[in-house]
Amino acid sequence: MIKPFQLFEEKKHPSSILQFSVILYRTIYTTMKTSILLFSLFLSIGAIAQNCTPATVTGDGLHPDPNTNPGLPVGSIGNPYETIITIKVPLALVVDLSAQIGFPTPPVGTVVNTLTLNNPIGLPNGLSQSCFPSTCVMNGGTTGCIVFSGTPTSSGVNQVIVTGSYNVSVPAVVPLIGGTSLDLPAANLPYTLVINTSNASIEVLEGNYSWLMVPNPSDGTFAVIGDVKNGESFTIFNTNGQAVDSFTVSGAGESLSVNLDAGVYFVQKENVAGASIQRLVIE
Repeated sequence: MIKPFQLFEEKKHPSSILQFSVILYRTIYTTMKTSILLFSLFLSIGAIAQNCTPATVTGDGLHPDPNTNPGLPVGSIGNPYETIITIKVPLALVVDLSAQIGFPTPPVGTVVNTLTLNNPIGLPNGLSQSCFPSTCVMNGGTTGCIVFSGTPTSSGVNQVIVTGSYNVSVPAVVPLIGGTSLDLPAANLPYTLVINTSNASIEVLEGNYSWLMVPNPSDGTFAVIGDVKNGESFTIFNTNGQAVDSFTVSGAGESLSVNLDAGVYFVQKENVAGASIQRLVIE
């Protein structure tokens, strides 16, 4: 028979109370430690995923648009670089599926499921791409971004192409492949990313104008004004990074003439202090 208050009497033993307290403390400590670690891991993952913040944009596609604004901010060897491109993924695309079907067919409207970004083409050495979302997979109708960042290790005029593929749903009325999903390459024009040859006396494009070409845009005749000295040489590059012309000036304000097709070019001035580049538009 259990004596009255026997249970309470048993709880009075100091050893039992001590053991129970230790077990309870260890349980609470372990639970809290696990929760803190999980919360910290969650914050870390969130910080890693948030590589860039999309800008508020209107219109589907890349922003800035390489069709109308192909020039990315200029970088220089040995200096940290970062630039962000915002992407608004369309909800639908009109595509030609003749190659997939096997015979000519009119373009058809498709629903965009996702846009998956791959590694870019032509990114300068020392730079890499990150995305938001961190998976580089963006749903149709959403806005994300990519960031090119790092420290350039080589100079030049680089043509950088954002690459990827759309996954689209094909309408059921399309012959043979109707009702399926397809991966289609995303075609983009290149951006131009200039990396200066030296980090000394850097004069970046659309930055510190110590010398200018006027007028700009030009019909092919212009003058170089500002910090220009007799005998300084200039090289003109096209958007593929190829040298297409060069000239030497006798001083600021000298009238110069070049025979170039209409388009965007980059004029590089070199001297003992380093190199600087300005954009020249020929109309």
